Amino acid sequence: MTEFYILDGQKIAFNSETKILKTTIREPFFTAGKRLGWIGRTAGLGINKKITEKLLRTNATLIIYVECAERDYFLRCDRLKRFLLHNHHDYRTPKGVTVDVIPWDLFTHKIEHSEELS
Repeated sequence: MTEFYILDGQKIAFNSETKILKTTIREPFFTAGKRLGWIGRTAGLGINKKITEKLLRTNATLIIYVECAERDYFLRCDRLKRFLLHNHHDYRTPKGVTVDVIPWDLFTHKIEHSEELS
């Protein structure tokens, strides 16, 4: 069953049976790599901390629909955890919301299956 939430102004859909959390953003954070000090990485996709917390708590796969690209991007929870553990990712928006910015190249164009999702 899919449940819908608004967390810090960002709409999400979460299916507890499939462990998939979906949200939409207008466009990537194109200067993320420069601002956050990532080597060789430029654009990032931002999700607010409350969404990240729900992802980690439920061990869900994240799907972000990027409007300007007209496409879904997928990220398994284990890959997200690894990135958050070893990289700078916090960014405070002009509206005062703290988001986790994840490199766009960490996402895939299709769901990756793993033992974790089985």
